[in-house]
Amino acid sequence: LKDFIRYIDIFRISFDAGTAETYKKVRVNGEWNTLIDNCQYIQNPVNQLKVSTVLQSDFVVQLDNYKEIPQYIETARSLGFKTINLSRMWNWGTWPHEEFQQLNISDITHPKNNELVEILMPYTISSDVAISCL
Repeated sequence: LKDFIRYIDIFRISFDAGTAETYKKVRVNGEWNTLIDNCQYIQNPVNQLKVSTVLQSDFVVQLDNYKEIPQYIETARSLGFKTINLSRMWNWGTWPHEEFQQLNISDITHPKNNELVEILMPYTISSDVAISCL
């Protein structure tokens, strides 16, 4: 890793959760502790070598994880991520249309979209949080 990290401009890691339980669900049997260990592993050479690699974390907002946005942001910040992305979900044929509509809380017509907006409001002025899920 130390040999090639200096050649990477942006290193993106997808979280999609703020807790181990939700991570296992939305990342299908994903291991939260492995994710956290890997984030720390990548931090070490970036910090030691003082390279310009930007560490970016990603979170695709959906019905199953939107309430964990504050936990995710806190975790990403504590792990040293400089850019924190919140993005809308897209259906690449993964879900039947009806199921996708139920999960896609970013859709303004979703019955819980207002709850999502309220959760996001405090982060609209944060320079390290990019919100593209609305």
